[in-house]
Amino acid sequence: MTIFNFCNFQLLDACISSCNNYCYSIDEMKDNQIKQLRKEQKILSERIDQLTSTNTEKDVKTQGRTDEMETVTENISAQSEEEDTEMESLKFKLVDDQLKEPIDDDDQQELAHSESTEYNEYSTETPEIDTSDWIVVQRRIDNTVDFQRNWKDYKRGFGNPNGNYFIGLENLYLLTKAKRYELLIELRDVNGATGYARYDNFAVGSEIEDYTLNSLGAYSGTAGDSLSAHLNMKFSTIDRDNDIWERSCSSIYNGGWWFSNCGHSSLNGIFNSGGGDKGLIGILWGSWKRSWDWNISLIYSKMMIRPKMS
Repeated sequence: MTIFNFCNFQLLDACISSCNNYCYSIDEMKDNQIKQLRKEQKILSERIDQLTSTNTEKDVKTQGRTDEMETVTENISAQSEEEDTEMESLKFKLVDDQLKEPIDDDDQQELAHSESTEYNEYSTETPEIDTSDWIVVQRRIDNTVDFQRNWKDYKRGFGNPNGNYFIGLENLYLLTKAKRYELLIELRDVNGATGYARYDNFAVGSEIEDYTLNSLGAYSGTAGDSLSAHLNMKFSTIDRDNDIWERSCSSIYNGGWWFSNCGHSSLNGIFNSGGGDKGLIGILWGSWKRSWDWNISLIYSKMMIRPKMS
């Protein structure tokens, strides 16, 4: 072996040794990295378990709070329903106790015929009509109360049940939604002639429906039917025009009513003690005496309701 070859072998051996040392170093580094990664993986796994446990607890708490909120909501809803029922009962009691008025002496004298008085075709005082158990919802007897009022007034009512009076649309809605009611309207003109109109299924809608005249039922009576033309019409006032005319019936013809275009009747118009009407602004019932004479303004009207008898 020559010196050159020997040197080459030594150089090769050194290279191999160096490579072995480098590879060992790499393996050691790799092992350390793997250990570090496993350590971090373990820490991460423990953290995930911790978060999972925490989230589970939160879910349990959240579900508990959700259940609690649902229980509270149900209790509030039940309480609200009870309060609504109680309020509605109070409203009905108010109507029954304060608004259902018996016929007073003046009305008896004004409307009742004596036994010797001959009955005529426009008389309201037929023997089968006993109005003592009817609820007065509207009355006109003189000009001391203004009926050209806004929506708010007609909604809540105004006047005195024993005098000029309107019960209020909300009360009409609450009453007629609870059970079937019939409507009786008594009328009189300046000459003393009287008549009545009766409907056997009277109902109005809610304020959302603008207190629509939803139902009247069958008509009977002596004054003629001047209300059926207003069926399904919304209530209109000077500040709430719900009629189907291009102008405002309530503003022009006065008073709140279930105007259409503008219709056949308006019992809340201007009171004229002389009984005349030169502008369709009075207390109107178009079929009065079957004449359709719009120059006639009635001097008395009374609308009453009661639960329909079976």
